[in-house]
Amino acid sequence: MAALLVLWATLGRWIYEDAKDRGSEWAWQWGFGTPLAVIAGLDVILLVVVIYLLLGKSE
Repeated sequence: MAALLVLWATLGRWIYEDAKDRGSEWAWQWGFGTPLAVIAGLDVILLVVVIYLLLGKSE
């Protein structure tokens, strides 16, 4: 359980920071949405990360 909490916090922060660095106006939503995806299930979180990486602004 503790490992999942660490994964949740780390992934949420990483996505938030990356979105902010890319200039996304939706950075906090990406970071906040990650815990919701974890609650929904790990398969959903992987899908969210893949969608983010595909749709995120590139530099």
